[in-house]
Amino acid sequence: MLFYPFSPTHHTHTHTHTSPPSPQDEECFYQCEPMLGHFQIENTGYISHVPVCASYCDRWFQACRSDFTCVEDWLADFDFAENGNNSCPANSTCQTFEQVYGNAQGLCNRMWGNAFFYSTDEDNCTVMAFDNAMPNPNFQLTFPSESSGAAHVVLTPWRVLQWLLLSLY
Repeated sequence: MLFYPFSPTHHTHTHTHTSPPSPQDEECFYQCEPMLGHFQIENTGYISHVPVCASYCDRWFQACRSDFTCVEDWLADFDFAENGNNSCPANSTCQTFEQVYGNAQGLCNRMWGNAFFYSTDEDNCTVMAFDNAMPNPNFQLTFPSESSGAAHVVLTPWRVLQWLLLSLY
């Protein structure tokens, strides 16, 4: 189940996402990536300033540049309903991702509030999808300090297990 159900009323694909990136990659990354604990804001379920590799953002933007959305920040700008049928604000208009975000940096920096940022440091950034037959490339990250706005979390096997179990509910 997706946290943010998509419907034709607020997001329209003009093509089929057959390879990464896709909206499902974003959702899986948010729900399942154990390294995100290092970017969690203390005592909340929110993440902040996760560096997403520029190369990944570039592919994401290229794949979705002609898709339509009615809002810029998907975490805050929709009219959210308790029943999960979220909708576009009454005064919004649908525009392409290219019109709303301009480029890959705009997409990564603004689509999900301040959760992610476009990182040109390809040696210290995350990807939202990767070959599961290979080791998780996100395990090579260095992590933010307390002053960055995200709490530093010690990643232990027990903490990873907790996150994985919580993601099942």
